[in-house]
This record gives sequence, structure tokens and C-alpha cells, in this order.
Amino acid sequence: MSKITNVLIKDKNTLIINQDAKTGDEIDLLSLNKLDVSNIEKQIQNGLDEVYNRKLNEVKRAFEASKELEIKNAIIDSNNKNNAEIAELKAKLNVLEESLKAKYETLNIQKQSELQLKIKTLESELELSKRQIILEKEEEFKIKEQEYKTTIERLTLERSNLNVKRIGERLEHWCENEYEQYSLNGFENCEFYKDNKSIKNEEETKGTKADYIFKVYADSSLNEKKMLTSVACEMKSEDPSSVNKKKNADHYKKLDSDRKKKECEYALLVSELEWNDANDVPIKKVKEYEKMYVVRPQYFITFLNLITSLAKKYQELILEKEKEQIVFKESVDILEEFEKMRSAILDNALVKLEKEIAEIAKQRQIITDAADKIALSTSKMTDTVLENIRKKIDGFNIKKINKKIDKLTE
Repeated sequence: MSKITNVLIKDKNTLIINQDAKTGDEIDLLSLNKLDVSNIEKQIQNGLDEVYNRKLNEVKRAFEASKELEIKNAIIDSNNKNNAEIAELKAKLNVLEESLKAKYETLNIQKQSELQLKIKTLESELELSKRQIILEKEEEFKIKEQEYKTTIERLTLERSNLNVKRIGERLEHWCENEYEQYSLNGFENCEFYKDNKSIKNEEETKGTKADYIFKVYADSSLNEKKMLTSVACEMKSEDPSSVNKKKNADHYKKLDSDRKKKECEYALLVSELEWNDANDVPIKKVKEYEKMYVVRPQYFITFLNLITSLAKKYQELILEKEKEQIVFKESVDILEEFEKMRSAILDNALVKLEKEIAEIAKQRQIITDAADKIALSTSKMTDTVLENIRKKIDGFNIKKINKKIDKLTE
């Protein structure tokens, strides 16, 4: 038995004997003088490269995974760190904001208090100055007001006097124009003129006069000896805005005095005063004075016509008296009877008119819806009564008195 010394390693599982060998030959690994390990070395080298590459790839993968993990962890850590820093900064910012807010509110409250104090101080100073100015202005105003009041009173008085005079003159001119227009076809043997002569009684400091005088004569000669009757006329009006309203009664005394001074039979007040009197009548007798009447301007001509008609009838009686040669005492009685008749026709009718119109006025106050109708009734009533007066005057028969005269002379 011999030892095999030349062996080739084919791979890890195979050995190739490169010499002749027999059964039983031994391979002494320690005495091998030629061991061809090129294949195994090559395989090993190849294996090593494969392992290296595998290991390298594993390392690379592990490195990349580790790197990626580290990057992720770094990112996470950085994010966590940043979040923590952000949270810390936010917390610091909140604390700073709260601190600044508290400081601002404190300063704001302090400034508001200071401003409110300044405002109150300024308001107090302003109110004090305002009161001082008001007191000064009020004092100035009182002085000016007194001056203006005095001036206004003076101007008002002057204007009032001027207005009253102007308004009075307007009414006088209206009455004069009415008479002139009507006299073209009426008022025969009559005259109507402005009274320009003042007469003073002993107890008076200055004289007075009427506004106009109306006279009725027996013929066209207008001889005073043939005067049948006369009327002292006064025209009164006033400014509607006047504060001190006058009444008709305020003028009765002077009018009666003027009637007597001028030796007139009648006294007539043509008035626009007390126009809103509920019991107003267009023509009325003044009971307190003899033969005194008040008429509204629109009935001025009507009243003069009534007086003229009565005067003409009086003239007929005078002529009859002269014709029949009546005894003085008896003729006086007859004249007195005529006088009573004349008063009855004129005065009683007017009193009746006044009462009826007063009653109508009461009804007008109660039945306001019928005011226009009542006013029309009043006008018709007035015209009817006046027409009746005219008819009584025109229908008065002088022959009745002549019969009485005949009986007295028999």
C-alpha cells in the first residue's frame, strides 16, 4: 500500500487523484506534495466575490435602511425638536401677549381714566363758561328786550293809532260812497256831509264832533227852518289784530253828547265792532239812550231810508196841521200820538227783530250743521221786518188822524 501524494480538489465534494492508485492506497493529507487547489481557490474566489457582493448589498441595504431610518428619525427628532421649540415659542408668545395685553389694558384704563377726568374737567369749565356767557347774554338780552319792548310798544301804539285812523277813514269813505251812489236815485231833499266843527261843553277840556250829519228837509231849498229830521252819524271800526278790542257801548256816551251838541233828532253808530257776537243784529235800538241806533255798514242806507220815510210822513202831518188850524194843545197831543206811532213802528219792530235774531243765534249754536241755513233765515227775517217797517210807514194813513182832529174841532 502506497501513499497518494498528487490530488486535485475539484469542488467541495470532489477530489481528483492525479496518479495511479490502487485499492487501499491512502491519501495522506499531511504528506501531499502536490495539492492542486486552483479550482477550489477559483471557486472560493468566486464565492467570496458573490458573498462580498451579497454582503456588500446587504450592508448597502442595511446602510441605506439605517440611513433612511436615521434620516426619518432625524426628521422626526428635528420635527419633534422644532415642534417643541415652536410650542415653547408659542407658549412664550402667549405669555408675552398676555403680558402685553394686560399692560395695554392697564394703560388703556389709566388713559381712559385720565381722559375722562380731563373731559369732566373740560366739561365743568365749559359749563361754567357757558353759564357765565348765558348770564352775560341774558343780562344783555334783558337790556335789549326792554329797549325793544319800549320801541315795539311805541311803534305798536303808533301803528295801532294809524291803523285805527286808516280803517276808520276807510269805513267813512265806504259809507260816503254808498250814500253818493244811492242819492243818484233817492234821498230827495236830503243832505249828508262831513262834520268838521267841534263843540265843547263847559265840563269838557276839548270839543267833540260827529263823523257825519244826515238831514231831511221839507223841500229842495234845504232850509234849516224846514228841516224835518236829522241824524248824527258815527263810524267805528278797528284792526282785526288789535289786542284791546272796543265795544259798541264804549261809544254811546260820546255819540249821545254829539247828537245833543248838533241838535240832531237821532244818533246812529255805523259799527264793525263786536262782529263775532252770537246775538248780533244788523239794526238795533240802544235802550239806554234816546233815539240811538246801531247798524252794520250794509244796512246803513236802509236805516237812512227808514228815517227819511218817517220824516216824509211827519211832513204830511205838519201840512195837515197847518191846513186844519188845530189848537196848539190838541195838535201837540196828536203830534205826540204820531211820535208814539213812529217809535212803535221803528223801535218795537227792531226790538222784535233783535229778540228773534237772538233766538235764532241760540239755535245756531245748538245746531251747528244748519249754521248757513240759519244765517240765511236771519238775513231774510231782517229783510222781511225792514220791509214790514217800510210798508207800515208807507201805509200810514194821515186821514185817520184827520178824523180825530175833526172830532176835536167839532
